[in-house]
Amino acid sequence: PASDILSRFENPRGLVREEASGELDSSAAWAVTLFPQPVLHPAVRRTLLEFTRHSTPYGIPPMEGWTPGEVWTAPTAWSAWALIELGETRAADRLLAELHRAETPHGTLPERVDEATGVPTSTTPLAWSHAFVILALRARYS
Repeated sequence: PASDILSRFENPRGLVREEASGELDSSAAWAVTLFPQPVLHPAVRRTLLEFTRHSTPYGIPPMEGWTPGEVWTAPTAWSAWALIELGETRAADRLLAELHRAETPHGTLPERVDEATGVPTSTTPLAWSHAFVILALRARYS
């Protein structure tokens, strides 16, 4: 239940991955989009806005402290989608622009990119990154 999630995983900055951890997790976005839990929306909003405040020119990591030096396109895209659904279009547009910069010259999204250069560091293309971008764009422009 959402009340259990809040009591175990919420801190003042948002939702964390592990109980008693301070590391925020972008998968909190799923409580807005894939598995809607309106009671969690305020905590999700705080989580995703915190990620956006610290995003790189190419996106965000899946959680704080994860693979230093790399950002991941799927978490960036699902966070943009959730921010749109929460009415935070300015933050979502920032993440969508970062995804556009993370594209390869062929217009595909890699799984991960170097946070400083945008050079792909993993699998390209990654289908679920593209799928989440499509869902975000549909939400943004429908």
